[in-house]
Amino acid sequence: MSKNSSMLTVRYFGVSAIVVLTMIIWTTEPLGASEEADTAALDRTTTSVNSCSFDEMLSMTKGIPTVSGLKAAAICNTITKSLGHRPPINVLRSAFRVTSLMSIRGVQDAEPEIAYQLMNIVEARGITNPDRIMSTFDTVWKIFDGTNGHVTPRDLNITLRSSGPAAHALSDNGLISIGALIWEQKKAAGE
Repeated sequence: MSKNSSMLTVRYFGVSAIVVLTMIIWTTEPLGASEEADTAALDRTTTSVNSCSFDEMLSMTKGIPTVSGLKAAAICNTITKSLGHRPPINVLRSAFRVTSLMSIRGVQDAEPEIAYQLMNIVEARGITNPDRIMSTFDTVWKIFDGTNGHVTPRDLNITLRSSGPAAHALSDNGLISIGALIWEQKKAAGE
């Protein structure tokens, strides 16, 4: 075999491999796309969970790897007690995300306790609408994140509970203002 013919063979093999790899890439679904579709569908689901059992909660934590089935069941039970009924799936998944993020970012409480504090904030504000509950979770997360973890759900809960019925009229922007006041007080106290 001549030198030119061996180069031709290597070049031909190289081109074939590229063509085959390109065909594989074009014909296969991107890795994880079906899982992303499943988690997006769960995030939009407004029906209530069937139960707060470990097995049921494992399926609800899809796409949220930082929450175990055991913690998810405890969070679900906490929210169920607060609402008086099992929570909608989208509300539950929102609670999973926020409690998990807060735990990762240093809140000393366990995720079920964080969920308890979140639901106390929801109760103090007299909120029952699932969209407003999720908006409250998001607002509390923004306050926590914006203050680098210095204003926790427990701080907001204590302040709202002490404000009595005025908490019912409080908007999300009002909650942010309360968070800013708490943060200023903590800074002045050297915390």
